[in-house]
Amino acid sequence: MAERRVSGGTAASITAVWASLAAVACTASSATKASDTGQAISADDSGADDASTCQSGNYPVDPWAPPVTKVGKPASGDPDDAGASGGLTFVLESNEVGDAASPPNEPNINSFTLKLTDSSGQPVTDAMVLLPTDNQALGWGYSKDPWMPLHGHGASVGPMIANNGDGSYTLSVDLFMAGLWWIYVVAETPSGVTDSALFSFCLQ
Repeated sequence: MAERRVSGGTAASITAVWASLAAVACTASSATKASDTGQAISADDSGADDASTCQSGNYPVDPWAPPVTKVGKPASGDPDDAGASGGLTFVLESNEVGDAASPPNEPNINSFTLKLTDSSGQPVTDAMVLLPTDNQALGWGYSKDPWMPLHGHGASVGPMIANNGDGSYTLSVDLFMAGLWWIYVVAETPSGVTDSALFSFCLQ
């Protein structure tokens, strides 16, 4: 079944968001990949470790050193919101891969523990957390979530999300192959805050 492709405007918006994030780049081999938008993405191998097999293109990658913390941004398809800070903070506190505590460095079902806090640092226990697909209104125009930007596809098995009732949420996602993965998380609170965070991991 063919994947839907994101529009050029949406791709530009997401690329602009990445450009505003401070993250450590994953090592990459010198290569050129085609993105799902059909545009060429050049991989930068400056300072690369030759032992690495993860190609990240020019995209930032989050190193797995929990907690991985992101200040939320408005979940919106509006490019003007790309650099705005939201009211929620997203923290990936832990991850289990194949029933063993592990960083997300191998293809498997990854069960992340996500902690949400509000602007005062208090746990948010009543949010609706989702990984949206094909929803430009929530700032995500891709047909899958999580998504492989260098391959132009996502996982065929949808994510499972559970509210643990204490401000933490379990996100089970199928990162089924090696490579660069984006996980776009949206949290909606009863008070009307709708924020997002974009996590990126390289699987070896």
